[in-house]
Amino acid sequence: MNAAATPEALAAMAIDPHASLAPPPCLVVMGVSGCGKTSVGRRLAQQLGLAFV
Repeated sequence: MNAAATPEALAAMAIDPHASLAPPPCLVVMGVSGCGKTSVGRRLAQQLGLAFV
């Protein structure tokens, strides 16, 4: 799911017709297996109101 298509983003665009449809920046997290990359990514996406892909 594209983060720009989340219900929150669509609601924001309904309020602000000048809101951007540009996708959010991409963040790549690297590390060894089991160090918590997925946990950090999910938590970050949740805090930012974005979809975790």
